[in-house]
Amino acid sequence: MSKEPAATTPPTGLRQLNANYVALEDRIRLSLTTQDGNEFRFWLTRRYLQLLWQALGRVVTRFAELKAAGDPLLQSALAGFAEARAMNRADLSTPYEAGANFPLGESPMLLSRVTVGQITAAGTQPLTLRPEQGAGIDLALNEELAHVLCNLLRQAAIAAEWGLNLDAALAASPAGTAAGALLLH
Repeated sequence: MSKEPAATTPPTGLRQLNANYVALEDRIRLSLTTQDGNEFRFWLTRRYLQLLWQALGRVVTRFAELKAAGDPLLQSALAGFAEARAMNRADLSTPYEAGANFPLGESPMLLSRVTVGQITAAGTQPLTLRPEQGAGIDLALNEELAHVLCNLLRQAAIAAEWGLNLDAALAASPAGTAAGALLLH
């Protein structure tokens, strides 16, 4: 297993996240382990990462809008502060540890769909990652976890040299409906 740094994230039952570029596949492998020892493995293509980035942009934007409705400059500043706080708190020095159980199988699944739900009463946003057919995973992202995931994906995209513009500011108003599914064809 990879000895690359992984983000250790206790919220929402996740133990660790890991995203790394696999040159032979020309894909990013996203791995998540839970507190109960489950591991979920996914492949992200360049195109899917762009789709996922739009969805994560909506997630981060919604958190900022809750704090400063109607003030885009303040929202942008608050999102920047939230990202800095999240990265200061993230444990990026602990090597990624594989899970013992693989509910979706040991081989990574190729993702093709992503859905962002509305903010819940618990203050999290559902993010659903799915392959074209079959089961995927539902994540409950708090603001900190959303920023850590963005950072890990940005670093993996840099390693992939895909030339994507995944800046820290994220897209403030990506295309599509707020709660609609984005489909990759």
